[in-house]
Amino acid sequence: MYNLGDNVSTRDAYGKILVELGAANERIMVFGSDVDDSNKIQEFEKRFPRRFFKSGISEAHMVSRALGWAYEGFIPVVNSFAAFGSHRGYDQIFQGLRRQAHALFVFSHAGLGVGQDGESAQAITDMTLMASIPGMAYVFDPIDAAETAQLMQWAVTENDKPVYIRTRRQETPVLVPSDHFVPGKARVLRDGSDAAIVACGPIVNHALEAAQLPDLSVRVIAQSTIKPIDVVSLAQAVKGCSTVCTLEDHGTKGGLGDAVSEALQMPVHRFGMERYGATGTPEELYKAFQLDGQGIAQRIRSIAKAQK
Repeated sequence: MYNLGDNVSTRDAYGKILVELGAANERIMVFGSDVDDSNKIQEFEKRFPRRFFKSGISEAHMVSRALGWAYEGFIPVVNSFAAFGSHRGYDQIFQGLRRQAHALFVFSHAGLGVGQDGESAQAITDMTLMASIPGMAYVFDPIDAAETAQLMQWAVTENDKPVYIRTRRQETPVLVPSDHFVPGKARVLRDGSDAAIVACGPIVNHALEAAQLPDLSVRVIAQSTIKPIDVVSLAQAVKGCSTVCTLEDHGTKGGLGDAVSEALQMPVHRFGMERYGATGTPEELYKAFQLDGQGIAQRIRSIAKAQK
């Protein structure tokens, strides 16, 4: 259980719930790619060493091994950095998911939050790649630790299809209560009338910071599911707002922005990455790319001014 306002990274929440799920279900097999501590899967290895498999820096090999177990009725959980697993393992994921498989791909260190690791480690195309795979049934970017735990519970116990989940290294506030996760659904976190920001991942907190500024009336909507989106709940969530923006710690092509625009059948203003990242602290990078609260607010003001 997590309390609202607690600062917890989504990768820590993932590591904790993974052990709990592993204790309850002996079909769960965990696969690591030489970044086990960073992925927060080392506790699972300690508790269940016979169900833990190391692949070294060989993401393609790891995916092939994991899907082999899935074909035999087990539930493999594949771990890597988002920047590495989504690229180096892409072909094996694409080809392997031509068959039905209950497999989870949980890739950490997504977006600009890895900061000083530099642009080569900042995953800004992983959701695009995973969503493009016909066999990948779900793509998620949970907004906080509580939602990450709920999502993992659902992905293992109520789902039998391939799932992609992004997690983060940085600690961020818990924004939603620890209730039941419903895939696809949009969730209104703050009401407003001037504009709606549909956001995914922990960066939704930056949208809330922008919405708290006194000169703005912004509705903040959490859309943690990128594929597939529940069109009815999203349309209801943005109803009454003439301006719809999307916010993601990811590239603006093929991610949340495109998914929301397609779902609503309307143009949206996309806030995200339009080029490679850079080296700096997460705070410096979010500010530089106008993805912090002040930057988001400035973008909305500029849109409003242009529409007058």
